[in-house]
Amino acid sequence: MSKQLNVLITGANRGIGLALTRAYLERGDRVAASCRQPAKAAELHALKETYRDDLLILRVDVNLGRSVAAGAEHTEEHFPRLDVLINNAGVAPGRAHDGLEALEMTQVRDAFETNALGPLRTTRAFLGLLRKSKQARVVNVSSGIGSLARKPPEREHYYAYAASKTALNMFTRITASEFKGEGICIVSVTPGWVRTDMGGGDAQLDPAVVAGEMVASIDTLTMEHTSLWLDRHGKVSDYAW
Repeated sequence: MSKQLNVLITGANRGIGLALTRAYLERGDRVAASCRQPAKAAELHALKETYRDDLLILRVDVNLGRSVAAGAEHTEEHFPRLDVLINNAGVAPGRAHDGLEALEMTQVRDAFETNALGPLRTTRAFLGLLRKSKQARVVNVSSGIGSLARKPPEREHYYAYAASKTALNMFTRITASEFKGEGICIVSVTPGWVRTDMGGGDAQLDPAVVAGEMVASIDTLTMEHTSLWLDRHGKVSDYAW
């Protein structure tokens, strides 16, 4: 593999996705940064001013197959291969404490559409470019709250978000098994509680620090890691599946 990596990051307009984009660009890699509304992604466009040749901004809605397919076609025009795919786009609709009677089923569908099916659509669409890499890695950004063994406290249900992340973890295991023979490493990674729009201001972890740790750990991934659930340092997560 060449020294410069080609990386695709979904949900790259803010939070962890934006921090990952910046971290990869700062060390000299090329990034395809996707989001639903790039025209409103002011920070991405500011990065483009500095990293003109190394940053490709894509309009991709991971909920729509045609949008993801178009993003893959656009990326293939600029990148000869894809070394790292980070399925980061995610939503957390509803309130944590909402019980079954207060649950909005449309919010549950939205969470599964983005958090579970979105990574499946994206991984499938970019398989062609991933197969051209000598060490392709797919990173599904998960959450400890998706652990079956460590269900959230009784007062916090997280119906939509938790269940969709649990589904994502299973999709990680299934796809990792399917593509192991092709040498594509696929893992789930839990970044921790990060100060983002989703994580909130009370979160303990800074996005830039977390992004740096994730980039470093992604570099170390080999086929021995495929199908595992890792923390941001690349260690097997203490969350049981």
